Amino acid sequence: MTSSRQVFVISHMHWDREWYRTFQEFRLLLVKTVDTLLDLMRHKPDFRYFLLDGQSIVLEDYLALRPERADEIRELVQGGRLRVGPWYVQPDEFLVSGEALIRNLLLGHKVASRFGNVSKAGWLPDTFGHVAQLPQILRGFDIDNAVFSRGIGDHLNRLATEFFWEAPSGDRVLALFQAGGYWGAGNLGYPFFWGDTGHRRPDPDLALAQIKQLIHALEPLASTKAIALWNGADHTPPVACLPDLIAYVNDRLPGYNVRHGTIEELARQVLADAPELQLVRGELRGSRYQNLHPGVLSSRMYLKQANHGIQRLLERHVEPAWAFAWLFGATYPVAQVWEAWRLLLQNHAHDSICGCSIDQVHREMMGRFDQSRQIAQQLLIGSLDYLAEHVDTAWCPPDSIPVLVWNPTNQPRREVVECILRLPRVAAGYRAIDPDGHATQVQVHSHREEAYTWLPEQTSAAEFVANLRWWRECLRDIDRIDILEFDWKRDDEGVVLHLGLGDRQRGSDRIAEQLNAVVAQWPADTSVRIDARYHTVSLLIMADIPPCGYAVYAIQPLEAGATFAPAVRASRRSLENESIQVVVHADGGITLTDKTTGFKTEKVHWFEDVADVGDCYDFSPLIGSPDDGILKTKPRVDWVEAGGLQATLRLTYHFSIPASLSSDRSHRSAKKVPMEVVALLRLRVGSRYLEFITEVDNQACDHRLRVLFPCAVDAVTVRSDGHFATIRRSVCPPEAEDWHQRPSGIQPHHTWFSLESEKGGIAVLSEGLPEHEVLPAERGATMALTLLRCVGALSRQDLTTRKGHSGPARPTPDAQCIGRHRFRYGVCLHGGPGSARVPTIAEQFDVPLMAHPAHLRPSGLPPAASLIEIEPPDLMLTALKCNDAATDLVLRFYNAGENNVRAGIRFGFPVAAVWRAKMSEEPVAAIGVNPDNEVDGFSVRAGEIVTLLVRPQRREPLTGV
Repeated sequence: MTSSRQVFVISHMHWDREWYRTFQEFRLLLVKTVDTLLDLMRHKPDFRYFLLDGQSIVLEDYLALRPERADEIRELVQGGRLRVGPWYVQPDEFLVSGEALIRNLLLGHKVASRFGNVSKAGWLPDTFGHVAQLPQILRGFDIDNAVFSRGIGDHLNRLATEFFWEAPSGDRVLALFQAGGYWGAGNLGYPFFWGDTGHRRPDPDLALAQIKQLIHALEPLASTKAIALWNGADHTPPVACLPDLIAYVNDRLPGYNVRHGTIEELARQVLADAPELQLVRGELRGSRYQNLHPGVLSSRMYLKQANHGIQRLLERHVEPAWAFAWLFGATYPVAQVWEAWRLLLQNHAHDSICGCSIDQVHREMMGRFDQSRQIAQQLLIGSLDYLAEHVDTAWCPPDSIPVLVWNPTNQPRREVVECILRLPRVAAGYRAIDPDGHATQVQVHSHREEAYTWLPEQTSAAEFVANLRWWRECLRDIDRIDILEFDWKRDDEGVVLHLGLGDRQRGSDRIAEQLNAVVAQWPADTSVRIDARYHTVSLLIMADIPPCGYAVYAIQPLEAGATFAPAVRASRRSLENESIQVVVHADGGITLTDKTTGFKTEKVHWFEDVADVGDCYDFSPLIGSPDDGILKTKPRVDWVEAGGLQATLRLTYHFSIPASLSSDRSHRSAKKVPMEVVALLRLRVGSRYLEFITEVDNQACDHRLRVLFPCAVDAVTVRSDGHFATIRRSVCPPEAEDWHQRPSGIQPHHTWFSLESEKGGIAVLSEGLPEHEVLPAERGATMALTLLRCVGALSRQDLTTRKGHSGPARPTPDAQCIGRHRFRYGVCLHGGPGSARVPTIAEQFDVPLMAHPAHLRPSGLPPAASLIEIEPPDLMLTALKCNDAATDLVLRFYNAGENNVRAGIRFGFPVAAVWRAKMSEEPVAAIGVNPDNEVDGFSVRAGEIVTLLVRPQRREPLTGV
């Protein structure tokens, strides 16, 4: 053994908040564990340090039941002995958005800082791989290290426990790889690394032997004189006598200084040695030394869909809309927005969002998703109400319905938006008028008449007059509707009063007063039967909206349908707009042609169903199955809709698939069950993609359902969107039979993945469906998007894609995903290698325009306005919100291109100051702003994430467009 080695024993616990037990069951153990820790640290000052798993939610969970011990925790944190934060929860990185990772760190710091110092350890011991931009994100919070045990593949020329890890932007952190696992030195002095040790005493000689064995294994991997021993494991209390064991070992281990330390101390020691460390660039999704579990990308897909929808609602709608409202006087709802994020982030813990816990855990997750969504939806309504109340609509024709169309993206949008209105009657047709007086096309997508039954069916004239004001308040407050028109007729039993209801923005006291005056003329005892109704009408409007802004359209009812040249054409088996031609063949295959380039992909969109003998962690195929899984049933094709703005075909499939695996799991059962699949093919004017809305009625177990897009594109790499980056991966996984877990072609994306050649490219778009695989073929490849993966066990030990168990063997019948499911995805053809259009098209697919009814009246805001415009298009907006102090706007974007660019930013409001800022929202350096409220151009590196703080001169109505 060599001399001068510094051996850091780092005490920690890894706390899975919910997993094979529920949150509340584990919390009882948490209280016991933290009680033990606090008692130990109070009575043994030489027990110097303990890392509380890098997630500050542990403090919230514990103090909810032990509030009286908050001061003890604060004293230990301020003294540097108890290390808390920087995360709020230990997340899975690939299944949440990049903004969600930043909000996780923001909230983690927010909670931990109440107790004192926040740990600056990039602690992610058990996360299933790591995103390429994590070094840049950590640096954004002054964290210069990343600590992990999973994700290493063939990244290193020589396996090492330390290396530099670089993000696409060039930002670096020191990576501390936990070779052998984060539990390697767990329960020192005991014969097992995990479990309760309270009933037995440690053996010092065993501890000495364990440390010698660990040093022997780790010393060849160390690039400096520092060695880390990770003293902890899942849900384990501290080793109380650790200081005594360390002293005992130091007396018997010459040439080594074993010390109780922290990650920050370890990182400083490694960097102080000024080593020539290896450099690793990009994401860490290897499984050479630990399981990666790629199958969690599709376990319980309903979780992924719910999470995606709420993230999008908060990031792309709620926060930007409230930032807009705040600029002209609204109070930004800081606490309410954070509460929605808090509930959402609690579902981002890796065992939670990955879908690899017991069923009850995921049932409780859906409750948190529901609560977060409820808050977010109400916040969005409140922000759009505020905008709609303050926008000037005096220019609108008096018989029209003003509608505010909201665009939260950093690109001007000329496209179709759906507007849902409640009207007292349906007109023969409609047209939309913009503020310049130009008419644009409107298509009636659907409508239905609904009876409103909250009002009493029968009353008297006197009671009606007495209650009308209160009833109207209830209508407006409870259901956001009002009385817009009325008429009546007499019969032998009294009067039938017809009330035409509609959105409350169109209501007026004048109508209510007229109604009241009419009924007041009737004898007081007149029997009044109330018939209250409204029509829910879905209109499609061709809108032209500025970036990060809105425009108002006046929807005008017509006595006869307006005549516009149809921009979308449809037949029984085809759809066509300016850019795309779609043909549905008799066998169900779909051919797409890019009309601008002639590039074509033939017969895509097949359903593949195969057995899955895996578990919640990993897919495992049925070995020896002769079936390729392609479902061959021809669909029935129906023409659903053919308007001027949107056309829709419906493909209905009646498949018959095996009900489950056989009892011995060696083959699929002979018993078949029906699986109905209904796919709507939707094409809109101006759209560059074909949209699919597919409903599946799943009654089968133990299988995986994917949709396939074969194409003739010969590509060796697949491009996809990641966290603040465009990611390139090899189509073929490495050949590595000796890895701990064999490499898989299953990979993650957020909203798109693409294959490209010189002739052209094809991108598959998806909404909350994060798993794909590209299957090479003799000619081209097949792009596979996973819809469902249905399994019945948390963990099994008989998989062909993994060795042994990955958790307790618990049944998970809910993970079979029995029932009806709805999926939204799309496909687009594009210009080929590195096409900058794909991220923009994917954003249009994922972040739709939103329409909201407005009041018909003069007001201060112009009919159209843009908050912020960022150029060039490679700069993708990801955040627009207020800081917690509600003094500045926080603006964040990244360079999705492959080259450095010069950023140009134009604000639609008077700006006092702009600062470059950290992701922690601390200002770094001022940026010049000219009198036209434009930021002086600055360079943005490829892959760089830019955060700005923007202080307005005053909060007042914005300038018009």
